[in-house]
Amino acid sequence: MTVNILVRCCSWNAFSRPSPPPPQSSVAHTQGTKNSRQRRGKAESGEGRREARDKRGKMESPSALPSLDQLLKEQGADQTLTDLILAILDRCGKIASALQGTSVDKVGSVNEFGDEQLTVDVIAENLLRSWAQSSEGSAVRAVCSEEDIHLQECHKNGEFILCWDPLDGSSIIDCNWAVGSIVSIWRIGHHGVQWQGADTLIQKTGRQQVASLIVVYGPRTTGVVAVNVDAGGIVKEGTALDLEMKDNGKFICRGKPIIKPQAKIFSPANLRAAQDLPAYKQLIEFWMEKRYTLRYTGGLVPDVYQIFVKQQGVFCNPASKAAPAKLRMCFEVLAIALVVEAAGGRTSNGQKSLLDVAIEHMDHRSALCCGSADEIKRMEETFAALSG
Repeated sequence: MTVNILVRCCSWNAFSRPSPPPPQSSVAHTQGTKNSRQRRGKAESGEGRREARDKRGKMESPSALPSLDQLLKEQGADQTLTDLILAILDRCGKIASALQGTSVDKVGSVNEFGDEQLTVDVIAENLLRSWAQSSEGSAVRAVCSEEDIHLQECHKNGEFILCWDPLDGSSIIDCNWAVGSIVSIWRIGHHGVQWQGADTLIQKTGRQQVASLIVVYGPRTTGVVAVNVDAGGIVKEGTALDLEMKDNGKFICRGKPIIKPQAKIFSPANLRAAQDLPAYKQLIEFWMEKRYTLRYTGGLVPDVYQIFVKQQGVFCNPASKAAPAKLRMCFEVLAIALVVEAAGGRTSNGQKSLLDVAIEHMDHRSALCCGSADEIKRMEETFAALSG
């Protein structure tokens, strides 16, 4: 009786257990393993991500693009302007290296606006200014900085005026968050810019810049540059160049970013202003109700740069009586406005393109909203409807 039960149980188990799959042929198994290794290798190296990005049409593979020197010339830059941009990027590369090995300490001094300076602020400023004042920067006529807003002449035969924020976001760098540099480039004799000493840039607009760039110092050093040399300062869409610094300290172009009209990312700066700006409060509520993704670090350069990488988004920094504007036209706003509009995005101070706003004085400050065109239009319409 016992033997009979055991036999019947064994028979039931044998038939109820699923049959193992038939063995693969050695050729198929080898090919599958090889393909798996290739996919894993591409993923680890980043090649797979780049290929996926290329298929979406975001930007070309860096290896398929000409050199940055050549691409700048294709955008209309002559050799002198090209050399100047490359030299500035070289200094930005040195700033990136310096940030890796410099402690973030207060130095006991303040800048032109009373902001307490950090060691990294001083180092970034000195790296840019020392180059501009040296024989290597002989093309530079004058410079001014967020650290010192007065135009200082460097070379009487130079033809470029540079305005920069050497290290925007230094107040958050002690948290090890991404920060950046912003540079605006003007050229004497171009777009109506003539040398008038300290007042050279007064009543000039952002369309009179010949180039601008932003550089982000994060886990990688990246950035965007735009050249604007067409008559009348008409900014051509699709002419911004996305940059990345390689291990040798040189920048390469990763492609030409295009900012799409629709956005799903929002970066609401100066949130205090929402307390006394009903239009701003309504915009924020709209973005949340429509389930936009909130991405905001408090660093102007990385918060704007993500719009180029993601190809969409809106950065909004309005101003009110209780929360006045802090961003400066000469050192932050106009340079950002040029690169954004060169990538097909829009900018606004709440009423019109920031490239059409004239500089009133060297400490002129402004609201800044930039990014996807539909969101900038929504912002302007909302502010117009609820103002007054």
